[in-house]
Amino acid sequence: MQGRVEVLFRELVRDVPSTTYATHALYMYPAKFIPHVVRYVINKYTSEGDWLFDPFAGYGTVAIEASLTGRNAVLWDLNPIMEVLVRASTYTGGELRLSDFDIDWGGFSRPYRPPLWSNINYWHPREFYEVLSRAWGGYWHYAVPSELKPVVAIPLLKVTRYFSYADLEIAKLYRSREAEARVRELLRGGDWWSRLRELYWQYAGRPTIRLGITSPGGVPGRLS
Repeated sequence: MQGRVEVLFRELVRDVPSTTYATHALYMYPAKFIPHVVRYVINKYTSEGDWLFDPFAGYGTVAIEASLTGRNAVLWDLNPIMEVLVRASTYTGGELRLSDFDIDWGGFSRPYRPPLWSNINYWHPREFYEVLSRAWGGYWHYAVPSELKPVVAIPLLKVTRYFSYADLEIAKLYRSREAEARVRELLRGGDWWSRLRELYWQYAGRPTIRLGITSPGGVPGRLS
């Protein structure tokens, strides 16, 4: 088409090194904005201290870029996980230690009562579901300090996904044959409980490197 101009945001925005820099790859999420597009709009149309509004925030790319550039952001999304991902990705609460990720796997002291839903085991076999439910119960109710909850949720979300029928290569939740084979192998091995805890700590070790971003001025933007 005559007059058409091709734009490569990766070339226009040289101060963004990759699509996964900072905390943009903290957790798998479908249809993410690449940060170069968001940074281009921020640089061209806003100034430090301005407010950004994203009504379809998704993973929170706008929030991360706002925090890195000293902007503020208002975020909306129908998916409630957005708040957890955004607050984890823009965490500025100081240096994290592995001990901050300690959770009580024995967990929640109340008796285990699975919801009376006919398809509750579509994503998790009962063996995994019971352990993960207790872990999440303790996480939400008392085991994790409120300021660390979004950060601790990341490795817990990852291990919850690994011990499920969800495919690990596709961001959108999808039950695949490969995932079903993974679950069968874990159950067949017998000692899946040790593997679960080992994998959790592997995941927990990665956010300690990626988190703690600040704006160039050292003061992160406000998020609402």
